[in-house]
Amino acid sequence: MFEIIIKEKAKIEKLDSNDFDITEAIYSIYKNGKFMIFINWNGFYIPMNGSTLSQIFDDIIEMLEALLDIESNNFSVNFLDSCFTAVWEFSKENENIKIKSEWIEIAPYNLKNITIEELNKVSNIVKINKVDFIRKWDFLIKIIKDDLIISGYDIDLEGLEYLRNLK
Repeated sequence: MFEIIIKEKAKIEKLDSNDFDITEAIYSIYKNGKFMIFINWNGFYIPMNGSTLSQIFDDIIEMLEALLDIESNNFSVNFLDSCFTAVWEFSKENENIKIKSEWIEIAPYNLKNITIEELNKVSNIVKINKVDFIRKWDFLIKIIKDDLIISGYDIDLEGLEYLRNLK
């Protein structure tokens, strides 16, 4: 089982005129720590705040682009943040994908029983329809895109290419 759960609508911060790329902008609007998502990985809920999301955003986009690439059947993505460190290995199987995870670090964010040891007790493999998986991430990315626009960012930020195509 895989799903992305958004805890609540975030209180977003204003534009930081020093931000050059999308990851800096995401960090700026969610730096208050109020934006929380949970990744449901086989029944284990992995928390992630906006700061962590900003650090792995490029990896998420790389993952989605590889899934959309018809020539890319097997690939891996490294998520490297001190609060969410993992390697996901992808295999395309017709309309589905198989994701094998190697969990290295997750942050508990003061929640009980959120440890890497507990996460490793559930299956490290998820099988899901490729289109459904992409839609789940696109839903989250669309919220981020809308929050960036509300905060005053325009679509000329470096790294915003994937977001430009989301409706």
